[in-house]
Amino acid sequence: MPQAVARCRSLHPYFLWRALKDLENEIYAIQRANEPIPIEMIRLRAILLRAGGKKGGSLSVDLSRPSK
Repeated sequence: MPQAVARCRSLHPYFLWRALKDLENEIYAIQRANEPIPIEMIRLRAILLRAGGKKGGSLSVDLSRPSK
C-alpha cells in the first residue's frame, strides 16, 4: 500500500506530512489519556511514513508532544 500512495500523483508531500502530523496528535492524545492505541492508527502511521520516504520526503515521527 505505501507504494500505491507514493505513486499517486495527486498527493503532494505536504498532504502526507500534514496527515501524519494530525495522526501523531491523535495518537499523543490517546497516550496521554492512558488509552490503548487502535492498531489501525499504527498501521496508517506506518503507511504514511513509508509513502513519504518513497516520495522523496523525510517524514518523521515524534510522539513526545503534539505539534500545532
